[in-house]
Amino acid sequence: MKSYVESFGYQFNPVDFAIRSTPALCIGMIVFITLYDVFW
Repeated sequence: MKSYVESFGYQFNPVDFAIRSTPALCIGMIVFITLYDVFW
């Protein structure tokens, strides 16, 4: 149980989450803008 909590806390570490989510957010924004321009 303790290892589960530690791994869960590490998985949702704010800094690690930001580093992992930044590329996904950039790609998502590019795709969103491209689709918005195409279908506008």
